[in-house]
Amino acid sequence: MQKVTTRLLAEKLGIKELLEPDIQAIIEDKNQWPKDLHTVAQVAMGELERLGTNKQVSRQIVEALLVAMAFRVGGKQFYFPKGRQLKGAIRKYWIYKDSKSLSVRELAKKYQMTEAAIYDAIKQQKAIEKTADEID
Repeated sequence: MQKVTTRLLAEKLGIKELLEPDIQAIIEDKNQWPKDLHTVAQVAMGELERLGTNKQVSRQIVEALLVAMAFRVGGKQFYFPKGRQLKGAIRKYWIYKDSKSLSVRELAKKYQMTEAAIYDAIKQQKAIEKTADEID
């Protein structure tokens, strides 16, 4: 498996020019970033380090994610839900991903939900995925 680096990701996405100036230096200099973007970088770094990822690897992951996000959703505003709404959205995302390898009955058991709720979650996530594909 090839090590994922910011440079490799940028090359695959065809956006090498985003690497100038060095993104690592920018992560450390909050004055070069819009406030919200710096916050996202710092939260991601902190969580990765809290989970036991060393600082160098955390930086590489954050850089790769920021480059990918800038390429995919750059210039757009989006909303991060909180609390129950966030947990529900994440749960539906994983139900949808798991639906590719598990039956509805297995999903209902795994997530302790009714089969009807599982079908609804999958339907909602399919619609979200379709909308995202249409935007791209």
